[in-house]
Amino acid sequence: MAVVLEGWVVIARRPAIETRLPNGVTGWFEIVPHRAACSDVELCAALFMAEEDAAAFALKLEAHGLRGERDGAYCEVALVGREGPWLHACPWLRVGRYGGVNAAWLQGSDPEPLVVPLTWTPNALVHMSEEEAEKRLKFLRRDGDVEVFIDRETGKEIYRGRTGPSHHLGHGIEERFQAAANAIHPLLNFDGRSRRLGFFERRRLAKGIRELEAIASGDRWRVWWFLGIARRTAGDPVAACEAFERAYQANPTHIDVSREFAGQCLALGKGTQAVTVNERNCSLHPEDAGLRSNLALACMIAGDMTRAKAEIGRAIAMDPSDQITRALAEMIDDVIAGHRERPTKYP
Repeated sequence: MAVVLEGWVVIARRPAIETRLPNGVTGWFEIVPHRAACSDVELCAALFMAEEDAAAFALKLEAHGLRGERDGAYCEVALVGREGPWLHACPWLRVGRYGGVNAAWLQGSDPEPLVVPLTWTPNALVHMSEEEAEKRLKFLRRDGDVEVFIDRETGKEIYRGRTGPSHHLGHGIEERFQAAANAIHPLLNFDGRSRRLGFFERRRLAKGIRELEAIASGDRWRVWWFLGIARRTAGDPVAACEAFERAYQANPTHIDVSREFAGQCLALGKGTQAVTVNERNCSLHPEDAGLRSNLALACMIAGDMTRAKAEIGRAIAMDPSDQITRALAEMIDDVIAGHRERPTKYP
């Protein structure tokens, strides 16, 4: 059997679903955040219109015990686009044209028949690259779980279903956020290092933090992330970590959100939590050597020196010229050799 591919699709192996999800495949349809889902005897699929929503759902499945990426390949859960697996290899899945549509089926199995969600309509989606969407579409509003754009070329409204937070804050809130952010941006510390501020600068920063706190709620991850930066600059690492965690809960697939949350966890000595966040970030951005180096650092803070040594080796192989990574590798070697104590937080 084959499952249809439309937009971004999360595909899981049905035996893993039956084993790890409460209520098995029934639990699959309960956990999918919308009705655009289907299953056959071998695979379960959920269709998404936004890339970050699909990635967030895949992470949710991993939290339930399904195995995602391991050593550059998908194990039991894969993120799949119209042209094939996204980011990582997937030897157990075959992608191609079947029944006149893009489809996926278990490698070596018969794709007959094609399985589709009950809500699916052929050729209902308009596919655009990020560059094309940026040029043609202007955001208007969000109505519940639907983002509404105007197509500058046709003058028609375009709709995109969402299961996660939007980059757009909506009328009024966006203006307040931009005003607060612009007022304190020159004061902020974006590299995690402490910064000395004068009396009037501290007052200005405190005022900006109060305004951000007034509009920080729910899934407004951009506000939470900026608030984390502001609180860290103000010298409140615990409150900064709380804000970064709220941003991460709302948008766990954003590279900067994950990086700042993991970094703040390290600053508080929460090594194990930092490892989990960095693992997910590396899985979503496998080409980023800096993220791999961050994972090695988190493993060291968490006390897993064997893993730290392996991950820093992978980071160096990805970018041999990076001097920060090489300095971290020397630190890890010194800790393993007993030449220095293992740090329990960083910085």
